[in-house]
Amino acid sequence: APAARVPLVPRAELEGRSDWGIFARSVQVLGEMKDMIYHCGKCQVRLRRLSTSPRITCAEEALAAWVLKSRTVRRGRVLELGAGAGLAGLVAARLSRKHVELTDGDPCSVAALEDAVAVNSGSSTGSLGARQLKFGEVPAMKKFDLIIAADILEKDSHAAILRTARKLLKATGSFVIMASTGLEHFLRDAAAVFPKIQLKRDYDDAVSKALHGMPCRPKLAILRRPGARAPRAPRRLVSAVHGNEEKAICMQLDKEEVAENESHHSQESEAEADKGDEGEEYDVGEVQDDLAGERMDKGRLKHSQSDPLARPRAPKEGSEGLPKGPDCDERSHRSAYPERGSQPPSALLAKRQNVARPLIRRVKSLPFQGKFLALPSQL
Repeated sequence: APAARVPLVPRAELEGRSDWGIFARSVQVLGEMKDMIYHCGKCQVRLRRLSTSPRITCAEEALAAWVLKSRTVRRGRVLELGAGAGLAGLVAARLSRKHVELTDGDPCSVAALEDAVAVNSGSSTGSLGARQLKFGEVPAMKKFDLIIAADILEKDSHAAILRTARKLLKATGSFVIMASTGLEHFLRDAAAVFPKIQLKRDYDDAVSKALHGMPCRPKLAILRRPGARAPRAPRRLVSAVHGNEEKAICMQLDKEEVAENESHHSQESEAEADKGDEGEEYDVGEVQDDLAGERMDKGRLKHSQSDPLARPRAPKEGSEGLPKGPDCDERSHRSAYPERGSQPPSALLAKRQNVARPLIRRVKSLPFQGKFLALPSQL
């Protein structure tokens, strides 16, 4: 008698990978059904499919990998057109805080989607639903922030897809489509409805590594309405794609920064101007302090006892307890004036002019011989 025929097992299934090697996957065969668990990053998606069902397309797995890193998915309503197995939409349901809707025009696919919703609804962060929706139809439902689709492009379906996407998408939303073939022709037809189009081939490192050299490697297109806002770029690195309006805003912000810095420097210069002519005498006072020593220390001590606003000077760099370095002056200033926070010494000196003026008058009264002080002989 001939030996019983053993069904062939795909190599990816034996190695614990998905059909295209982008995700890890575990499969358990239950009769004619296969219970599959996809490990998509920190998310786990469970699918139950017939053994005779076609495998998930390459574009669907690549779209699920893109959804994992999308910020729009986490904060908006998501709709998947032509979901098929619904892998990308189920991954979006694990991340989105709002509603995710899976749609397809085939009644058998809709039944499989409803089963997937029942299996994965308990682990989704937001609400999850499935319904039948053919291209060109516009049901009465709330609009979405993001519409995703993978491998849905056919020759005569471009106008119907664009009509459904335009009617169900918010004015600030995005339509993301992944396709292996026919994407360029679709984008030519979509330019009239979605004037902002971005085409990418390298959008995920894991996808590029798994599908390197394969002709089926899909491309990603992001379509936006005229009122949609592109993701914000760093202010110093604004590209020409964002337009002149965003450049003008960035230039205005830079001008405001310059004006703020100029006002800050002008305040410091006014504080220095308030010192005015006392600057040189104050430096001479420091020389007198070094030469006279004990006499000037007694004067400062007497003045600090009479004036409560007087404060001790900050210790110099390299003094005991303060290590040397570029931040030494800042640390010494904070240790000497902890209650003043990070206020610069120039502003403190401007506020305590009444403290420095008696010392300045004292130095002015000393006799000068050229550039040096003539100290009394008894000192």
